[in-house]
Order: sequence, then structure tokens, then C-alpha cells
Amino acid sequence: MSHGALAILGGAPLLSELELRTWPRLGGDEVVAVVQVLDRGILAGDDAPVTRRLEERFAELVGARHALLTHAGTSALHLALIAAKTGSGDEVVLPAYGYIAGPMCVLALGAIPRFVDVDRETGNLDPSSIDDVVNERTRAIMPMHIHGCPADMDEILETAARHGLVVVEDAAQAHGTTYRGRSVGTLGAMAAFSLHESKALPAGEGGLFVTDDDAMMETALRARSLGRDLRLHEREGKPGLRVPSAPLLSVIPGHMFRGNEMMAALALSQLPRLAARISTVQKMAELLGAELDGLPGLRVQRVPADRTASWYKVRLHFDVEEAGIELPPCLFRDLFVRALEAEGVEAGSWQHVLLPGHPVFADVGGFGQRWRDRSPSDPVALRDAARARFPNANALLESSVVLFSERRPLMAQPADTVRRVAAVVRKVWTHRHALQRLV
Repeated sequence: MSHGALAILGGAPLLSELELRTWPRLGGDEVVAVVQVLDRGILAGDDAPVTRRLEERFAELVGARHALLTHAGTSALHLALIAAKTGSGDEVVLPAYGYIAGPMCVLALGAIPRFVDVDRETGNLDPSSIDDVVNERTRAIMPMHIHGCPADMDEILETAARHGLVVVEDAAQAHGTTYRGRSVGTLGAMAAFSLHESKALPAGEGGLFVTDDDAMMETALRARSLGRDLRLHEREGKPGLRVPSAPLLSVIPGHMFRGNEMMAALALSQLPRLAARISTVQKMAELLGAELDGLPGLRVQRVPADRTASWYKVRLHFDVEEAGIELPPCLFRDLFVRALEAEGVEAGSWQHVLLPGHPVFADVGGFGQRWRDRSPSDPVALRDAARARFPNANALLESSVVLFSERRPLMAQPADTVRRVAAVVRKVWTHRHALQRLV
């Protein structure tokens, strides 16, 4: 089956899009949970009952003292930066490869994202690059656990301690994962998870801010509700109860970042199944890796032995020299993606531009003109400059592809489908040299 002509060159595809299961997969439990919210008639609030139960139970699951529901993972990150006392002119260290939410939160606070290179294998922030950018204005480090594979946290934490910096985990993709036996989300001072519909705990939208620190929790609690004078001790010991509203007295700058009862109900009803979901997707990733083992110049991303991953995305690394391909990596990558999609497998790059290559970061307006180096304003020149400055991140972008999609992720697929996807990859890889006809 793997030796037929490529579909992109006129052959028959091995899969149809309809053969891949969609995500999220919701059922009766979720329907009942949402209907109960509607029947109760409490749809939102600082201390709405289902919201409070989700916060308590998620904190217990992660092993943290506190959790706070927000209306998005991005707003949970924003609260963490506020709790870290990030302000105008401060700098936050982030990986050059990742999702735009983190650096956007930095910009929103009048602070400056300071990008560093990444590990070529995982895409996670490279701890050895942090010292090069730390200065008197650096406030925090925000590692992203890319695709649910935990970053090198011990090294990051050691560097942060040496410089007196706050570590905020962007755990949006890393539900239920561990690093050296410890739960992701409890490694830094604070963490942010996402409840977006593509995630392992989907609620449409939503996020969860997590911390062990009482002062940071109280700051986040206030900032989540327009900076109101909310007190942590007034809500402790009252999980799931409707607490009387505090006076509308704002004491710090804040936003309206609360979640709502329906997203809380959706997430809470799925929480008992989260561990099984992560275990299953890990097995499917192992199966995919075994099915693709031995292909010259191609392999599934490796997860270090001291951590577990949620496989939010599945990355295939390729080496054009080892594979005998006489094309530039970025050109072959695009042809590879087109060939996989023609066979019925969704694939792509996840990100097409490094974070410092986004035009938004070329604008030095604001920030008191305190950028340490000016970036070119032309978008093409900006992208090229980012590629040159961050060679590992650029190599990752050019020499890998991501299988599946947010709508049809690995997490939704049974073993038989995973084997068939592997057969597609083998077919395309067997005929990889034929792709040069498309140039």
C-alpha cells in the first residue's frame, strides 16, 4: 500500500479527511453539566459555584495551592505577568519559536519581549541563551512547553534564581504532563493553561492561572475583575459557594478576565478523564514513532526520558542530506506538506514565522524608546533578521513538519487510524524524490 503513486502526482490517496476523527469529543456528561448551569441560573461571577469547584479540583490535580479560571489561556498569562509586577520598560525573556500569546501579553503591559534561541529538538527555550539577554530591566522568564513537551525547567529556574527573576510557565499545551516527576504548572512561580477547544481539556475558550503563592494569587484575583479589592482570605474554605460580592472599589489596574459557568462546567465534567486522555495520546505517539522507525532522514520528535508530553502537536524532523534530497529544507518542507495533504493527512508548520519576525515587534513606538536594538521595519527583512539571529529556531521551522491539526489531532485518533497515517507518511517518504518534479 505504501508504494503506490503519490496522490499529488495523480495516484490514489490513502485516506479521506472523513476518516480522521474530530476534536473535541463531547457527550452526555458535558450536556448534563451545561444544562445544570442553565437550570441553576448563575452564569458567571467571581465566586460562581461551578467555577469555584473547577478551580479547586484543577489545583488539586496539578498539585498547586491555587487556580483561577479566566476567559482564555492568554488572559491567564496576562494575570501572571501582572502578578510578577511586570510594567512599562521591563523585559521578559521568551523563546523565539512559539505562540504569539505570550509576547502579546508582554506588549500589553508596556514591557519588552526579549527573544532567545531554542532547543533544536523540542522547540523549547534554550536555558544557555538566557544570560546573553538579561539586564537590569529583566523581570521574568516565560518558557513555553511547546506542543506539550516540558521545557528544561531546572536549568531555567537556576538561571532565574541567580538573576532574581520570576518564572511563568506557559503550559497552554501541556495539561497532565510531568518534568522529573513534578507536575507541569507547579515548576515556576506561576503557570497558565488553556481550555481552548483544541486542548486536552476543551471548554471552547478559557484558561486557568495556577500558583502556590498567596500574594501572587491575590493580585491575579484582583486583576481578573477590574482590579477590585478582592481578598484571598475571604474566599478560602468556601469552594463552590456563592460569596457576597465585594464593593466595586478598584485598587490596582485590572481587566475583565473572568471565565463563565458554562466553560467551567464543560471543563469540570471532563477533568476525571484528563489523565486517561494523556496516557492514550502518549501510547498513540509511541505507536506512530514505532511505525515510522527506520525511515532514512525522518523521525518523530524525541521527548527526553525525564519528562512526559501531551503531544498537542506531533512534529516530524527531517534531514535533507541524510534523506538524499537535493532541495533546500524549506522548499522540501512545503512539498512534503502538500504531498501529505493530498493523501488525506493534515500537516503544516504550526508557525510560519519566528516570533521576533512578526511586524508588531518592529515598532519601537512606546516603551519610552527603550528597545535595545532596532529591528528592520520591512516584514521580509524582519523575518530574515530573525532567522539569522536564532539559528536553532530557524532550523526547526525549516526542517520539520507538524502532523494532524487542531480540529483532527492525534488525541482524537484510534490506533488503526494512527497506523494508516503512518502508512501515508511512509508512502510519501518512499517517493520523496518524486516531489522534485513539482519544483
